[in-house]
Amino acid sequence: VGEAGSIEETKTIAEKVPPDITILDIVLPDGSGIELARYLKSKHPDIKIIFLTGYDSESIAVSAISTGAEGYLVKNSSFDRLVNAIRSVATGDHVYDSSAVASIVRRFTDMYSSSETILAGETIQGLSPKEKRIAALVAQGMTNKEIAALTFISVNTVKTHLRRMFSRLGVSSRRELIQRIKDQIITDGTTTE
Repeated sequence: VGEAGSIEETKTIAEKVPPDITILDIVLPDGSGIELARYLKSKHPDIKIIFLTGYDSESIAVSAISTGAEGYLVKNSSFDRLVNAIRSVATGDHVYDSSAVASIVRRFTDMYSSSETILAGETIQGLSPKEKRIAALVAQGMTNKEIAALTFISVNTVKTHLRRMFSRLGVSSRRELIQRIKDQIITDGTTTE
């Protein structure tokens, strides 16, 4: 167990002895907890991160979760809740409790339902089910950051999926991907209504 009072101190400790779990706030005295989480995940991908914060807004929760953080708790959570969250994250689970995250989950559920409708009955050759979901979210105008938060993967993983899809489908942009999806739906005789 260790404690750090600054971003630099956290980085130094993590270099010497990478922690299993790090608890961060969104705003730190000398910078952004979100940026620190990205840094820690890039240098030590096995570090598990729990945000414990006073911020309960959807946009901040999306930013925090898109770092790959395994937990997001608001500071009014009980001590027992924090201890249970640490135990859950240590065993590989994810723990998110806030109204902002509930809103994101509802949004994801709605988007997932819409993406299933968009892709119902159609077969874009060579795409996995996850890639089809990502393609559908792209078609709905979602950014990489939004897709990452809604599918609980990192922004870099979204970019990797998109590069693979572009290559497999012979397209070079999001616009071309969307057009390919629309063309496939028309070819299959499937409508989005």
